[in-house]
Formats: sequence, structure tokens, C-alpha cells
Amino acid sequence: MNAYRKLLAQAVRMLLPGILLLLCSGAARAQQFLYVDCSGTNLYAYPSINAALSNAGPGTSIFVTGTCNESVSLFGQNAFNLGAYAGQTATINGGISINKSENVFLYGLNVTNPSGDGIVVGSSGGIVVDNCNSTGNAGVGLNVGGMSDVAVTSAGTDHDGGAACLGRFGEIRGESGDVFVLLT
Repeated sequence: MNAYRKLLAQAVRMLLPGILLLLCSGAARAQQFLYVDCSGTNLYAYPSINAALSNAGPGTSIFVTGTCNESVSLFGQNAFNLGAYAGQTATINGGISINKSENVFLYGLNVTNPSGDGIVVGSSGGIVVDNCNSTGNAGVGLNVGGMSDVAVTSAGTDHDGGAACLGRFGEIRGESGDVFVLLT
């Protein structure tokens, strides 16, 4: 019986660190930084935002440089950051769609979608659009729906297609129950 206890104790000592590592690995990976260079000059960065999104999890920050010719869809993201490096801007020729997501932060992006709305937010909360422009779109600059709440910071004024625009977004459209916080 004593040999059995020794063997069991040794097995537990060997397995316990591995089990704890597996249980705690999600917390260790909670904050993730991914880098995108749409110009192609940095070979160690992702070539597009969508390529980086396939490896993004909760708590991911994606930093973008260059001009990206793609539409980006953020579905079910939580605590997600997408934008240029601090003090810089990046360009997206295409739209950004945010659906069923929470706590998404967009920074320093110039969005132009020649075939639709610039930024579309649906059924999402805690969305912050900071120091972004969405002009020259076929549709509206910022389209919010589905009981979403969006804060737009660093807003200015501009004109898009002859219509007055708010916060460099051309037209902002929302539905009943949507919450906008416009900070200038």
C-alpha cells in the first residue's frame, strides 16, 4: 500500500504542473499584438488585416501601416483594437463591419468604401471610433443599428458629396435605441 501511495504522489507531482499550464494558458494569451503592413515592406508582418484576423482572439490589438485594399468584418470580437500606430494613420479602401462585438476600439483609420457604407456597426456595444475618417463612400460614413452604442472621439467637420458631415463621417445614420456619444 505504501508503494502505491508513493507512485500516486509522484504521478500527481508530474501531472499537476502540466494541468495547471493548460488551465491557465488562456489567461496568458489574453493580450495579443499583431502587426499588418499592407505596403508589403515588412516581411515579418501580416500582408492584410484579414490575414491577421484569422489568428486574433479576445484581447487582440492589430496595428496597421500602409493602404489596405480590403473590407474588414469583425464578428463576435471582444476587447479588440484595430488601428494605426499612435499619431499615425492607415487607409482602408473598403468597409469595416462590426457585428455582435463588445469593446472594439478603432484608431487612426481613413476608410473609403466606393461600393457601400464606410463603417457599419450592428448589435454591438462599447464601440469607440477615435481619430478616424470615413469619407468618399458610396453610402454613409458611419451606419449604426441594432441597439448599438458608439462613441466617436476627435471629431471634426468636413463635407462629403456636397452634404454636411459630422465628425468627418459624411452622414451618420442610426436607429431608435442606438446611442451616440460625440466628443470633440
